[in-house]
Amino acid sequence: MPNTLCDSHGRCITYLRLAVTDRCNLRCTYCMPKGCLTSKSELLDYDELLRVVRIFAGLGIGKIRLTGGEPFARKGFVDFLAEIKEVPGIKEIGITTNGTLCFNDIQRLKASGVTGLNFSLDTLSPARYKKITGADLFHEAFASIMEAVFLGIRVKVNVVVLDNDNCDELLHLAGLADDYPVEVRFIEPMHFNGSGEFTPPQWNAARLKAFFLENLPGCVELLKKHDSTAQLFKVKNYLGIVGIIAGHSRSFCASCNKVRLTPQGVLKNCLYDNGVLDMKGLLRSGADDGEIIVAIQNAVTAKSADGSIVEKDRRDRMPRSMATIGG
Repeated sequence: MPNTLCDSHGRCITYLRLAVTDRCNLRCTYCMPKGCLTSKSELLDYDELLRVVRIFAGLGIGKIRLTGGEPFARKGFVDFLAEIKEVPGIKEIGITTNGTLCFNDIQRLKASGVTGLNFSLDTLSPARYKKITGADLFHEAFASIMEAVFLGIRVKVNVVVLDNDNCDELLHLAGLADDYPVEVRFIEPMHFNGSGEFTPPQWNAARLKAFFLENLPGCVELLKKHDSTAQLFKVKNYLGIVGIIAGHSRSFCASCNKVRLTPQGVLKNCLYDNGVLDMKGLLRSGADDGEIIVAIQNAVTAKSADGSIVEKDRRDRMPRSMATIGG
């Protein structure tokens, strides 16, 4: 379908990140503190979410990524995926998950049209995994990754680089791409840890790049795709790819092609904004699709050129945690 959703900076939006819940069975230190859950009645139900997908598909959105919280923590999630598959115009369906709840569903995911799975895995140590996440579920997460690889689903492994917890494992984690055809992506931590405090990472994107170029044999930087958030590196004889995402440095804003819908039904042009449209209010007030489309187009037109500008303007109203906005 032709894309009719563009901002005032010439960027066309083709990618929607849809958070289906803010609930999660883990409590990662950089993402989800206790006590930040929304009541179920305040979350969009599956009929509302499907209507959102259809509206955005009609505007030219071809890629959907389902996030949380932990999306598999929501009952009925896998059945919902099969409905998305049937929406005309949707070409890619991705999921971001911690992998601890989905092992038995992975075959169904492939049948439901899921084209890619992004797994969160910040360590290869079960003991350290428990320290970071608050749960002794490393083996469950790793088994899901291996099952997805075995079934031929495109797999990305997201590693948040934590200065005091896992920076000594960088080469071991990158080695997953040596053994398996996966993309291992090292991500700068961001402000959304729920504590109200944030220290810029010592292991930022520039330092990570220098480290990998020096320490991974035959490591070469690949040409960056225009709309990609990741800078990718090919390593000699590796089956997979190593990547870096400058989440805090935000070196990719100029090519941003995505919007987000939070679990509470708020549209966001940027992780750092305070929400630009109350989609839930429109859906539940009886607005027809035409009215909602106009509201979306007006909101996206006002998308800021750069996330740093948004952060400066709205620092006092930053969301409490990543789980409240969709990881």
